[in-house]
Amino acid sequence: MTKKNNKAKNLKAFKEFLSDNKFTIIFSALVVVFLGGMIWLSNIQKIDLSNIDVSKEIPASENS
Repeated sequence: MTKKNNKAKNLKAFKEFLSDNKFTIIFSALVVVFLGGMIWLSNIQKIDLSNIDVSKEIPASENS
């Protein structure tokens, strides 16, 4: 019986947490941190292509 009572109390507390503004604030903060991390990680791998001449032809090598 105590397990069922504890489970019911935990479920009630979880439902109250979901309906509370704390959940919205925590979830929003996690989403912002996740998206910020993804943007930061994408900026790490950038390659500078400003000095590349795209109209220059590259001769074929013997292996190709």
